[in-house]
Amino acid sequence: MKKETQKIDARTLSARVITLDTALSSFMGYMPNPDEVLRDTGERISVYREMRTDPRIKSLIALVKSTILEFTPRIEQGDSKPQVYKTVSEYIPQSLLYGLEKRLLSAIDYGYSVVEVVWENTDGWWKVADVVLRKPERFAFDAEGRLKYKDPNNAELLDLYNQSYKWLVFRHDKDAENPYGTSALKSCYWAWKFKKAGSQFWIMAAEKFSVPSILALFDTTEPEDKIKERALGLSEMLSTVQSGSGAALANIKDVKLLTSPEKVSEFRSLMEWCDQQISYGITGQSLATQEAEFGSRAQASVHKDVLTLLAKGACRDMTEVLQRLVSYVVELNYGPDEAEPQIRFDLEEHTTWEELMQAIDRGVPVSKQSLYTRYGVPEPAGEDDTFVRETQAGMGPLALAMADESKKKARRPLF
Repeated sequence: MKKETQKIDARTLSARVITLDTALSSFMGYMPNPDEVLRDTGERISVYREMRTDPRIKSLIALVKSTILEFTPRIEQGDSKPQVYKTVSEYIPQSLLYGLEKRLLSAIDYGYSVVEVVWENTDGWWKVADVVLRKPERFAFDAEGRLKYKDPNNAELLDLYNQSYKWLVFRHDKDAENPYGTSALKSCYWAWKFKKAGSQFWIMAAEKFSVPSILALFDTTEPEDKIKERALGLSEMLSTVQSGSGAALANIKDVKLLTSPEKVSEFRSLMEWCDQQISYGITGQSLATQEAEFGSRAQASVHKDVLTLLAKGACRDMTEVLQRLVSYVVELNYGPDEAEPQIRFDLEEHTTWEELMQAIDRGVPVSKQSLYTRYGVPEPAGEDDTFVRETQAGMGPLALAMADESKKKARRPLF
């Protein structure tokens, strides 16, 4: 049976059938942040800044960002002209690219990050003078995802999407129909809240029971004023008792120590549970970010791979924003029709140093450039700076190293 071609509706194919409700955006001038935590708790986005004061959260966020920054972006010429590539490489040095990355990664904390690009004109050439990270609470987005600035002086919204070549926006973990991105701290908000409340109770209990109190019990038939006088005297005397000293108490039925209740120790379990949930929320695993009570080395390695995969995903998302800065430089200096150099992250898996040495020992050709760049081997400045160890005939570097080790063992004294 011959398959019939359906009638093509060009208007439907090129249009967005489902659109966002722009009524609220038109009324308010912007689209409210749909973050469920901020909406349901009444918190502001600045609560994520407060959460970063927690040592656990701060260390995990730093771990995630440092893992991402380990993947260094590079500028490749691609289809661009040599002069264009040279200009971009000069105007966007590696130090500027690294600084821009660090600022953009603020989106992990708040869901989105806004960076202002400051330019300078030198002899008709536009260069990037600085990239400045701005506080996220100063900005909003409309239903189309266009950036707006909340002016604190007159409570008006300033449209920034008309300011060309000026703003860079990075959204973390993009969600459907959500121009604000998703904060990594959103999923661990309640664990942080429970931990904060538990810590306050723990501190209060420690202040109350850290030093045991002494309680003296006595029987008496004296009047109430005499009882109070005697109790006050006993209290003053017991407060002067020191370690190793003695005291004689007359007509005392019993002396007890008031110590911390056993229930206080259970809050340690609550703290550990909260820390584990925070680790899952930020890094997607736990064994690679804490000293686990249970779990093998293999499991920890797998969990570390999860963290690496998350970092690679963030690099892929960030490539588009970094490429936009390259586009700005090219358009301002060469025009919009000029081919651009491309931003690339090296996200491929590479062999270990041990495997590389085995390949060299077996005569497998390897890249010298990779030795100097990927593996950090210092590149010689010239022939006079080059050191090559002489090897015995028929012995590769690995075999020679094993032979040297055998000689060392042979020279060791027997006693």
